[in-house]
Amino acid sequence: VGGAGFVGRYLWNKWPVPEREVLDLTFGQDVRKGIQGRWDTVVFLSADMARTGKAKAYNIEMYDALDEYMEEHPDTHVIYTSSAAVYGDRIEPQSEHSLVGPVNLYGQSKLIGEAYVQQYPKHTILRLSNVIGRGDGHGVYDSFLNGGTTIFGDGMNVRDYVAAGTVAGVIQQAAKYPERWQGITNVSTGEGKTVLEIFKEINGDGYEPVFEKKRPGDARYYVLDNTKMKGLLR
Repeated sequence: VGGAGFVGRYLWNKWPVPEREVLDLTFGQDVRKGIQGRWDTVVFLSADMARTGKAKAYNIEMYDALDEYMEEHPDTHVIYTSSAAVYGDRIEPQSEHSLVGPVNLYGQSKLIGEAYVQQYPKHTILRLSNVIGRGDGHGVYDSFLNGGTTIFGDGMNVRDYVAAGTVAGVIQQAAKYPERWQGITNVSTGEGKTVLEIFKEINGDGYEPVFEKKRPGDARYYVLDNTKMKGLLR
């Protein structure tokens, strides 16, 4: 679900399972009208990332559609991609046992999705740090790769950037070993970099960013402890 999105495209190309289906509004299939068929695994990637009440309401509609499907097929393994945004804004790396405390509506909507998924007997919740691609994704990293120069705030916000290919690989493993991956796992590098550092790495010292006003709801520090993930991947 959400297979035409950024992570979904990586997963589709990396995961040649014989029977699969993509549900996505981009493909003209509105998941809110129902998930059809009977599936061993549902990978739920879909999300409106805007920090608005409208986006939050849309995400909840999507969770309701999943819930209707699970009422009929409770033995399906659900893999749900959550976000670092469910955690509070803290300097120390967040583990799966850290208290949650989202600072924006996107984080709140992801946490609501976790509450839905935790009801199901077979579930995996993957809390993703900032997912990056090769300029084909969203977020500041991919924007810089495409020549973007805008930084909101002072550029000292710290983020943990994980490759989309790594995320796709983790999802594959979670689908293959559902009992092992039951529950919540952070997916990250475990290391943080400032937005300004990323800009300099991509552009070198000869370029300067354009600073814009800080956006409401931007956390200062998101780094996720990935100790559990590394143990599961061994």
